[in-house]
Amino acid sequence: MRVSNATRVFCEELSSGLQYLVNNNYSDERLTTAWFIDFMARWFHIMSSRNIGIALSHERPEKYNEAIEFLEEAIELFTCMKVGNDGRWKPFQTALIISTKTVIELSKDLLSNGFTFFLASRLTQDCLENLFSIIRLKNVIPNALQFKNNLKLITISQFMKPICKSNYHEDDRQFLSEFLDILLKNRSVNSHFLTSNTSSFEPLISNQRQNLSQTELNVLYHIAGYIVANIHKNQKMQSSAANIHPALKKKFKI
Repeated sequence: MRVSNATRVFCEELSSGLQYLVNNNYSDERLTTAWFIDFMARWFHIMSSRNIGIALSHERPEKYNEAIEFLEEAIELFTCMKVGNDGRWKPFQTALIISTKTVIELSKDLLSNGFTFFLASRLTQDCLENLFSIIRLKNVIPNALQFKNNLKLITISQFMKPICKSNYHEDDRQFLSEFLDILLKNRSVNSHFLTSNTSSFEPLISNQRQNLSQTELNVLYHIAGYIVANIHKNQKMQSSAANIHPALKKKFKI
């Protein structure tokens, strides 16, 4: 199913339009459809929340309790729902109930453990689908090498854009990966190493702070890492050559 097409149907605008028709002497049967469309639109907004304004948070207890009660109501509705003439249980009912229960339980667990808010959109696969679509933009059916190279280029350049006619919801995060932020948070600097080795490095640029964007910093980080890795590899080769037996050096003219 294409998410974009579904969101055009299950939206407040369509629900309001049906209610407007009823208010202008059309059949009252449209009110049931309008209510269900409005109900599903609200469910989708909570389940795909992408900003703090509609996120699940204890900062606004009334809004949080209202959202949780609504999600529990959605579970009850789809549990009792009978679809079709035979009224058999449908797979989408199971999927909706499981996903809704997951959001409720995760929100309770995370918020009770110190998190300020919970964005349910982080549980969707929109980011992965967006990434795979861009990888296939150049090669529709890439082999392993093409996939690896495309993934590397996208990660370094931070090239992320929505693909037309895709079957997923657009992921609006700005960057695919924040290399420098992760390093600053998860790695502690060895001060002894810095104080004992700073004299062996000659700065290539002034210490004045450069106004670089996050994307430029990510590219610079990748290039610098590539250079350092090659220098380190060359130094290891030189140290290995220094330990070669004199007889072997003479034989192979090292």
